[in-house]
Amino acid sequence: PLISCDRRALKQIMINLLNNAVKYTPHNGKVTIKARTTDSEYILEFIDTGRGIPEEEIKYLTDPFFMVQDDPYKTEEGTGLGLSIVNSLLELQNGTLDISSAVGEGTTVKISLPRPD
Repeated sequence: PLISCDRRALKQIMINLLNNAVKYTPHNGKVTIKARTTDSEYILEFIDTGRGIPEEEIKYLTDPFFMVQDDPYKTEEGTGLGLSIVNSLLELQNGTLDISSAVGEGTTVKISLPRPD
């Protein structure tokens, strides 16, 4: 289906989320992207089998420069801006960001964009 949003913003959102999923997943792990629609929104999910994020840190993930500490799977350095940018771009598109994670199991980042009326 056609999505009514800023193309560059959506591209940047997807690049940032895929980059994070790959960055925080070990070599033998798995990254999955799922797409679906409902009557009111478009949903993309970025699912990884990485280390996972402690529950108490999830609420800070969209804060600029916040980074989960002591991640043995991280293969490259970052600035801690990726999810902050994603969240800001989604807000500009009237979208939402939802992050769920379990330590030792992985992380799912779900973005939702409204369908046009």
